[in-house]
Amino acid sequence: MAILTASTKEGMVVRVLELGMKSDQKSIIASTFTLQTAVGLLIGIAVLYVGREVLIPIALALLLSFLLAPPMVRLQRLGLGKTFAALLVVVVSFSALVFMGWAGLGQAR
Repeated sequence: MAILTASTKEGMVVRVLELGMKSDQKSIIASTFTLQTAVGLLIGIAVLYVGREVLIPIALALLLSFLLAPPMVRLQRLGLGKTFAALLVVVVSFSALVFMGWAGLGQAR
């Protein structure tokens, strides 16, 4: 295993880790991890940690929208209006959640 240093056309220095493989099988991992990258990661993690009370509901809302959009589109293609399709999908998904909770509580007893 060897670490090579190379310069790019833009003048950027890139450290390359060459793995111990056969000469015809070259696998190269380029690393440009700098102090600026580390500080950016730390700031990003800090923002996510501080804003978790707001960001977790937003993330769950996005997840639900991705999960419920395909059935809604299918219902719209079958001729239902957008409002009725959305209402039907929400009622069915909420009913499924209630049923799963009821079944889980029934097994817990």
